[in-house]
Amino acid sequence: MMKKFKTPTHKWPKSIRKADWHFKFKKEPRFNLKKFWDYLSPHLSRIRRGFAMRVKGLQTRFFSFRLKVGMERWGDLLPVLIILGLVVFSVIFAVIFRPPSSPDKSGDFGEAGPKIEERVFCLENATSTLFAVMIDNMIESRPPLGLSRAELVYEAPTEAGITRFLAFYCLQVSTSEVSISTSEVETSIGPIRSLRPYFFEWAEEWDAPVAHVGGSPEAMARVKNSNVPDLDQYYNGGYFTRSPDRLAPHNVFTNIKKLTLFLNNKFPNFKIEREGWKYKDKEYMPLTSSGNIYPLSEPEGRVEGSVSEIIVDYLRPEHLIKWVYNKNTNSYLRYQNGAEHRDADGEKISAENVIIQITNIEVFDEIGRRKIRTMGEGKAMVFQDGKMMRGTWKRPGKNSITRFYNSAGEEIQFNFGKIWIEIVSEIHKIAVSN
Repeated sequence: MMKKFKTPTHKWPKSIRKADWHFKFKKEPRFNLKKFWDYLSPHLSRIRRGFAMRVKGLQTRFFSFRLKVGMERWGDLLPVLIILGLVVFSVIFAVIFRPPSSPDKSGDFGEAGPKIEERVFCLENATSTLFAVMIDNMIESRPPLGLSRAELVYEAPTEAGITRFLAFYCLQVSTSEVSISTSEVETSIGPIRSLRPYFFEWAEEWDAPVAHVGGSPEAMARVKNSNVPDLDQYYNGGYFTRSPDRLAPHNVFTNIKKLTLFLNNKFPNFKIEREGWKYKDKEYMPLTSSGNIYPLSEPEGRVEGSVSEIIVDYLRPEHLIKWVYNKNTNSYLRYQNGAEHRDADGEKISAENVIIQITNIEVFDEIGRRKIRTMGEGKAMVFQDGKMMRGTWKRPGKNSITRFYNSAGEEIQFNFGKIWIEIVSEIHKIAVSN
């Protein structure tokens, strides 16, 4: 008769002797998954049955929180887990679907606050300062905020032909006063994106500080070697706001309050050293009922007939631009991708002067970055008062601004109001119609 094997108890603790499978696994050279599962299955079945019984009696015992440590009674924790789950879900729901907050209400001037007065155009005022802001124009970033309030806007292509805006806003930090309306001071501006070297060169010719979120290596090198104040969100985050209503990187905004505060705090002795463009004489131009200026005579220089529509094709469907002249307001209404271009608050984007500046644009690296010539001279088309003038643009050097001349070689005078400059090359398509 075979002798029954007996577990040697003298070598194992009492707690382990109660479970023979421990010893059996110890004796075998490899882990036996089947034996382990055979041991574990009864325990899992007991837990499953206990859970089913407690779910069945949940209505009658919902508020009897008999918290037990034992494995067999863990189902009593189910009501507590349900309540905790409801609390967590409520918190997540409140965070995701909270009412949208305005990204432009933060920031305080304190004693350095601006004095709000009547609207003045910086481009006509030699004592005022322009502050440039890099604004995104990707589909994901639309609609913009505050773009309709910019006095001067450059639009130029970046990587993949996607355009961005360099928008200039008016500050009068030299006199510690800001002559703009309350709504403009508090309106958000953005979404703000990274800088490119040619945008910085256009800002530099106006001695304009630039607000941006980083930039290409070449652009940041230009910024480092310049005396113009630089407002980079990476190093001055307090002057920017990230909106919870938009996805990054299209959610960075600022406002005129923050821009003014930046100059007052960081560059209190900043001085303006520039000479602006020429404008028509206000005294001899009657105002319409809406306050816009009508010219008494034709624009200076050789006029090539009436033009009611201007089309600028940046070779991308979502960047097909159209300007439509409105005789009642003597301004051009901007369309983009087949629809009126508006700010997020519904404000239409328009300009009293539209310029098409033709220059050299080339791709110089594998990322698709552009190199755009901003100095020298080239062809230009200027639109104002429903008319078109062909001419040239000239910028002799870094310390001078770009000036526009008619075919007779005379500097063009602009209407008082906003100016948009479309930067294109010979490959882009331009069309006009009356």
